Parts: sequence; C-alpha cells; structure tokens
Amino acid sequence: AMTASPLQSMHLAVNRNWNIPLGYALIDGLDGNVHANLVWEYIIKLKDPGAECISMTFDRTNCNISMLTALGVRFAQPMKSWFAHPSDPTSRVHAVLDACHMLKLMRNLLVEKGFIRDGAGRVVAWRYLAALDNLQQQEGLHAANKLRKQHIDFERQKMKVSLAAQTLSRSVSCALLFCKEKGIQGFEGAEATAKFAAAVDDIFDLTNSCHPLGRGSKCPIRASNQVTILERIEQASRYLRALKDATGKPLSQGARKTPVLGFLLVLDSIKGLAEDLVWSPSPPLRCLLTRKLSQDHLELFFATVRNRTGNNNNPTALEFRSAYRKCLLANVLPSTCGNCQVDGTETLLVSSSAQHQQDQRRAEDARGEEASSTVSYRPLSEFAECVVDYIAGNVAVNFAKVTKCPECSKIALLTRAKCDLILIKDAGGLHSPSQDILGLCKIAEKVLRRHFDKAAKGGRNWLQRLQTEAMTIIFMTPLFKRFDHLFLAQTIDNQSHCAIMVKTMLEYFFKLRIHHMCRQQSAAERGRTVRQFLTKLVIFRGQ
Repeated sequence: AMTASPLQSMHLAVNRNWNIPLGYALIDGLDGNVHANLVWEYIIKLKDPGAECISMTFDRTNCNISMLTALGVRFAQPMKSWFAHPSDPTSRVHAVLDACHMLKLMRNLLVEKGFIRDGAGRVVAWRYLAALDNLQQQEGLHAANKLRKQHIDFERQKMKVSLAAQTLSRSVSCALLFCKEKGIQGFEGAEATAKFAAAVDDIFDLTNSCHPLGRGSKCPIRASNQVTILERIEQASRYLRALKDATGKPLSQGARKTPVLGFLLVLDSIKGLAEDLVWSPSPPLRCLLTRKLSQDHLELFFATVRNRTGNNNNPTALEFRSAYRKCLLANVLPSTCGNCQVDGTETLLVSSSAQHQQDQRRAEDARGEEASSTVSYRPLSEFAECVVDYIAGNVAVNFAKVTKCPECSKIALLTRAKCDLILIKDAGGLHSPSQDILGLCKIAEKVLRRHFDKAAKGGRNWLQRLQTEAMTIIFMTPLFKRFDHLFLAQTIDNQSHCAIMVKTMLEYFFKLRIHHMCRQQSAAERGRTVRQFLTKLVIFRGQ
C-alpha cells in the first residue's frame, strides 16, 4: 500500500535548549484510537531514559481532536485539558493545540462569517480591516501597523502565520480606534473589532513568550506575576466564551468552533503547567517559556527536510526517509540571514568665532510665512498629519542618538502634547516631537509628495534635491529660530548646528518615506503573485 504522509514526533526540553526527533510513522490515514496508541507508546518510551512528558502539542486536524478525546481530554464544559500519564497516574500530561494554527483559524473564521458578535452584542467585522487597508493605501501612509494588501487578500498565503499575527494585532487595534475617534467615514462602530484584535493579540502573546527577560505581554510565566497571568487567562477565556455568530449561537458550540476551543484549551493547559512547574511549593522551573509548547521547532525541522529535498513541500516516503536520516546525522540547520547597518555620524563642534546678527534672524522670521506661501503644496489630511507626527517622534529620537552635541540632543528631545495616534499607541516609550520638528517633517512630506513621481523614475541626486528644496522652505520659516545655540555653534567646516540638524533629520525622514513609498509602488506594479498559488507548477511567470 502507498503511504500518503509521515507522522513525525519530536521531544523538546522545557528546562534546556535542545530538541530531538523521536521518530516517524509512514501512514495513509489514521483514526483517533490508533493515533492515541502511538502517543501512548511514545510517552512510555520517554520514561525509560528518565525524561518526563509534561505536555503534548498537536495541530487542529480531526484525527488529533479524536485522539485527544480518546486520551481523556474533554472540550465541553467543564473543560479538562490533561490526561493521566500512562506510567505514573499521579502525573498529568497537558494537551495543547498549536497557537499558530488557532490564530490562522480565528482569522479565517472572521473572514468566512463576515462578522460575529462579542459578549455585549457589538459587531466584530472583517470590513473594518479592509477599510483600514484602503484608507492607508489612499493616504500613502500607515498608522503604525503592518497591514497591507496581502493581509486582506491572503487566500494564496493561508499558511503564513505572520500574516495572521500582523492582521489581528495590537497595532491594528490601535489604528482602528484612532480612525474611529477621528470620525473617519467607514469606521463607525469599529471599537468592537479593535477590542477583538487586541484580545487575540494578547492571547497569542501569552502563548508565545520566548525570552526569559521578556516584558509586558510577552513576559514569561514566573511566580512574581502569578496574579497578572491568572487575570489575563481568566479575562481571555471569558471573552472567547462570549463570542457569538450572527444568529446568537456561541462560537464554541458552532461548526467553526475549533479556534475558540483550541485557544481555551491552550490557556487552560498553560495555567495547569504553570501550577505544576512554576507556582508549586518547590517549582522545578524559575520561569516557563510558552513558545516551547508550540510546534515551531517541529516546523523548523520540516524546513531542514525540505532543504534536503529541493524545497519540495510534498516529498515521497523514500525522499522523507533519506532526508530525515541526513538531518539527524549531519545536523543540517535551517537557513539564516542577518543585516548589519553602519550608522555614520558627524562630529559637531562649537566655534567661539561664529557671529550671527539677531536682527537678521528677526527679519527672516518676519518674511518667513510670506516666502513659504509662494510655493504651492497639497495640504495634508488630518490622518496624514497624525501619522507624520508619529514619524516625527522617531526622527527626533534618532537624531538625539546620532548627534555628538549634548545641547542639540536636548533640543531634539523637547516634547509637546501628544497627538491622538501617539496617545493610543503609547505604552510608555513613544516620543511626541516638538512643534519645530513636526513642522520640519510636514514640510518634508509635502515636498516628497510633490516630487515622488519624478524621483521614483530614477535619476541622480534626488535625495539631495529633496533636501535642498525642503531646507530652503524651512529656513524661510520661524522653525528653530528660538534656539540661539543652533546658530552660534558651528562645525569645523563652518556649518551651523541648525543646518546639520535639519539636514540630518531630512535625510532620515526622506530615506524612511522613500523606502516605504517605493515598496508600495512595487507591490502595486507587481499585482497578485502566482508563485504562492501555483508553487511547483509554475516557477516563473510566463512558463
């Protein structure tokens, strides 16, 4: 008989930094009882070398659901997320459905149904996410999130976890709330969808902590944060159970109940594991990294197998067996890549011989507005102004890091009242720029929008041309004129600190925005890709 696929098992140490494949079974279909017997044998054999099995992680196939039921896991209320250890009935083995699979299924559920309702009866709809993407495409700016066209039209890339994680994320939740508070048309009643995205993001963070020094929602489970973790688990479980479909039936009881029940099972298992390993009177672990409960390490192993078979997604049984042996004996690793950015800075000096006439600056201030009004630029929308305000904060912080002049650094870090987007997004580390730096970035954005079509076609020195035009306008306005230090201090080549500051900030802003706008234009020209959809049938367009 022909085998359809291998059933792979892997052991991962929660208190060490290693994992090892346990074995595989070549199968052509498998029912839940047979699968349960295989799992039973694996757990018993792990006991022989002294390893303890504390949890089992699976994806959401029907066979795995039946297998968990056969082992004694109960999905109905009251939920039971564990089964007794076959070698030691006093020990518990917790069942975990992979959080990455549940995240993708939750996204797919919202798309398929169009809208659902939360516990308060408010509408959670996919159309708000599509409207946010359309708004950001029209404005040419993104409200501090990664939502793109590929996140909305994801049918050809359903397996990408990153698309689902970036769609139902806290950044998208903040963007929806920002658009709703600004009264932008099409976002009336978007607060329920924003809360849904934030809730799913918090659940995924809770099930995906990967660093012992993580902070905030990504912190590992410790004895010191027991109360906080229990509150988050209880709040998330209560929110998931309250979700209903359009008819008012709870999602946990409907046909598409797997993502809701899967997240509930993961949360209950995390709570049980924390009680056994971290919160017990004599805990074996100081902290629990919940990412070790996911299938990520098995997916990385599958990536090495695919590398040995010519990146074939569906190797035959013989190809898999050969690649499996090579990966074990040769220790083949998945491909990695990295980038290193060289950050060049200029040394700023204070020259005591610099002489500037105060009356000349006052005269420039007087005619600044008249001169700047002679050039016509498109006004920025309220949405665009808030996003530019957000970017300006990053520009100010970046300049403060690279400058060698302490006084210029203090001027760059001056702040003012936060705009709506920063207020919604801020979790303690965002900077609200001063009015001078905000004015600089608004002028730069208008100049860039006026000339981007020409700059995108290529040519020499476009960055310098944009800088020159923007600096000409800025120096004819009152921006930065109140800081005497910027005009009295000079570099060794007789450039004022004001010119250096403006030039550096403009260069950083233009590079940031041109990179973003070029990526948008490239995606629009490329259209919908066929590589992910046809994979092995068509390698290149036109073949």
